[in-house]
Amino acid sequence: MPRKSSSKLHELIHSLTKAEKRHFKLHSSFTMKNSEGKQYLRLFDVLEKEAHYDEEKVLQLLPDVKEFFVIKNVLYNNILKSLSALYSEKNPRMFTRSKLNEIEVLFRKGLYKQGHKQIEQTKKKAEQNEQFETLLQLINMEQKLLVSAMSFKSLKSYKERIRALIDETKKVLIVLENIKDYDALLLPITRLHFEGAQFQQKKDLIYLQELMKNELLQSPSKALSQRAQLNFHYIWGIYYKLIHQKEKALPYFQKRLALFDDIAVFKQELFSDYLSTLQMATELASETNLPEQAEEWLKKLKTLYSTKDALSPEQQTNLFIYYFLASAEYHKTRGDYLHILKNAKTISSGIALYSEQINPGLQQELMYYIAYAYFATGKFSTAKNILQPIIENKSTGVKSDIYNLSNILYLLCLLETDDHSSVKSVAKIRLKSLDKENVYHDIDAEIIYLVIKLIGVEKKYMRRHYYDFRDYLMSRQFEMEHLKLYKYFDVFAWLEGKIHNRSIAEQQNYSIAYNPSST
Repeated sequence: MPRKSSSKLHELIHSLTKAEKRHFKLHSSFTMKNSEGKQYLRLFDVLEKEAHYDEEKVLQLLPDVKEFFVIKNVLYNNILKSLSALYSEKNPRMFTRSKLNEIEVLFRKGLYKQGHKQIEQTKKKAEQNEQFETLLQLINMEQKLLVSAMSFKSLKSYKERIRALIDETKKVLIVLENIKDYDALLLPITRLHFEGAQFQQKKDLIYLQELMKNELLQSPSKALSQRAQLNFHYIWGIYYKLIHQKEKALPYFQKRLALFDDIAVFKQELFSDYLSTLQMATELASETNLPEQAEEWLKKLKTLYSTKDALSPEQQTNLFIYYFLASAEYHKTRGDYLHILKNAKTISSGIALYSEQINPGLQQELMYYIAYAYFATGKFSTAKNILQPIIENKSTGVKSDIYNLSNILYLLCLLETDDHSSVKSVAKIRLKSLDKENVYHDIDAEIIYLVIKLIGVEKKYMRRHYYDFRDYLMSRQFEMEHLKLYKYFDVFAWLEGKIHNRSIAEQQNYSIAYNPSST
């Protein structure tokens, strides 16, 4: 039976960074025989140059290579070994994992004293970096070593050491259980945040309020490790962010960033969490009129992004998402839509490049910012074209708030481009699909009714409708704060702009010029 063609080696090679390729070739020069090494490296070079995997073409380019499938498998395994060796030096978690293997080898060799010394050194590293799972394994190894191999001056000293290790085990298990309890609290609030930047259903608010009564969330002292404290501050930060109390949310993200700075290994092991914390801190600082602080955090993201070529594909993907989200949010708040549009091509090509690794909701959020920037600068046809795939995407992972506002913005684009027949049909469909349990229901419906009223109305008579709608929103301003409509669509800037014949961008710049504190 013929072998099936596999592209996994090609995919692995194309996922390597320049540094990883360089390390592999250096690693190969030491681990492979000359004749074998040449064949492996030739295959590596051919696959590296080929954008798409075509096995027949590869075989034609390497006619003298024998046992092709064997060489493929060996090359694949050697690349993985090279990566493991590279990251065991750089990644603290992988380093301690490799130390566990070394200790096991020393035990098998009967070199117990050397093994014990390695345990003591590695335990210190694991404690410093809060690697509690590894610490538990090391304690178990030490217990095994004591029982089977080590001699003590007296039975008393032996018992004392065993008792001490049992106490260490209990303490570590308590800390691990504490971390797991915070992880369990983190999951539901993270789910709500990823489904929408703020709560969408009335029942969600009740659920959130009950969740925050948990004993573990009443004081940071309940978190028995800095890993647990990371979760404590994230949960409270997201909670206040969800209910639109931005001033209360920001300090929790600041404390979380301080924890990342305190234990540098967290930045490596929880790189995506660190980036998302920077992004949310930038967003909240922008929205609470702290531009200098927002700029500082955005600059950190930009500096990291400038080094992306030296990072792994996963890290590059996360950097791309969180840097451009933070940048878009920062410049939208300041009314600098041209800056967002300058990045439009880079964002679009980045989404195409990383599409398989990026959550659909985050992809849509980035594209929405571009669409909104076009809408805010009066380029309605372009905005409409970008919004179309957002509202047509019904896959899981889509953010409900982005989806809802994309539909509203799409309807406004149809109105602005005088596509009145489409406005009528789309408005009817949208009204039927509105969820009455959604906290945005009434305002979404009122905007749609406003659009329907504006169909066919002469421009000189439109202003009266905009005034009426502004009065309606002003009467609900307190509630609007809780609904957080401003995050993705500044409806007041839009209304004032329509009343004074300005685009959203022009209206925001006008407001900033005459009221700088509005930023």
